[in-house]
Amino acid sequence: MKKIMVAIVAMLAVVNVFADAHDVAFDLIARNEGYRANAYICTAGKLTIGYGFTSKQYTSKKFMSKDEANKILHTYVDACLRSVNGLDIKVELTDNQKAVLADMIYHFGSGAIHNANDLLNAINSGNPDRVKAQLMRWVKQKKVVNGKVVRDSNGKIVYVTVSGLVNRQARLCQLWSK
Repeated sequence: MKKIMVAIVAMLAVVNVFADAHDVAFDLIARNEGYRANAYICTAGKLTIGYGFTSKQYTSKKFMSKDEANKILHTYVDACLRSVNGLDIKVELTDNQKAVLADMIYHFGSGAIHNANDLLNAINSGNPDRVKAQLMRWVKQKKVVNGKVVRDSNGKIVYVTVSGLVNRQARLCQLWSK
């Protein structure tokens, strides 16, 4: 019986640690994305609703209540934190740092962050200034005009710095060291 109680307490401790990171990540992503009840076209030219949801499953509704958006976001936050746990990081992360990475995974995609060697190396270095410099590199997006990605005369995609991303990444930098 004692072994069972110890196992339950250990499991609850893990759940609580995850819950703290979840709460921080949920609040961060909700703030950074902002809630919109009605479908709209985002700066990347995608139909979007709620907290930046672009899936047709959600955008086809044209309206989403905040309660529904919160439930969906909780599910996404769980997935983002699982992805954070799968990153090749060799240092201990705080809940705030996990939330920062969850926000980046939410916004840029899991594959982009898992392949961001410069960012991961900076994190593993333990140098917060190096991490912040890497975070601030993530401020560009494809230029979209009339729903189409713009290409230069050589056929390369044109990227532009987006002030909203500059502000978002600056918030992530502040949270990283807290």
